[in-house]
This record gives sequence, C-alpha cells and structure tokens, in this order.
Amino acid sequence: MTYVDDVKRGLNWLRQEYPDRLSSIDLDTLDLSDISRCVLGQLGLWSRVNKGAWLVDYGFDLYLMSFRAEDPDGVTYEMLTAEWCDQLTAYMAL
Repeated sequence: MTYVDDVKRGLNWLRQEYPDRLSSIDLDTLDLSDISRCVLGQLGLWSRVNKGAWLVDYGFDLYLMSFRAEDPDGVTYEMLTAEWCDQLTAYMAL
C-alpha cells in the first residue's frame, strides 16, 4: 500500500463516519504536520480517534511518534497534505 491508498482509506472512513463534516475542512490551511490544521484537527477529532498505527494506515499521519518531516519511504508531510487536498477536492466536486 502507498500513502495515496492510505489517504483513500482515510477519506472513505470519514465519508462513512462523518459525511456532513467534510465540507468544513479548510483546504487553504490544511497541514498534516500540524494537529490543529490537519484533517482530524480541523474536524475536532484528533483526540477522539484511535492513535498509533491506525493514523498511519488511514493516511492521517506518516508514521508513529513522528518527530521528523519525512518518513523512511521519502514521503513528506507536504506530499501527504497535497494528496488529501487532491482527494478532498475531487470528493467535494461530486
């Protein structure tokens, strides 16, 4: 699985669990490296969802205990944020 697949999985989970809240995500300020501006942070869900590997598997974070700007596979938070923006834009255009 790639980070693109992880983001798709995360978006599908949000569509099932919180479909009415997706439109409140501000793509202009979205930043996956900042828990207040990431997808879950903007939705007020950061402290409510499962932590750990789940966040990575669903594209909400790069890796556990992330203190660096890049994961071991070379994926950056900028790349992850851009993918979320692309997928959310496509979803909202439906």
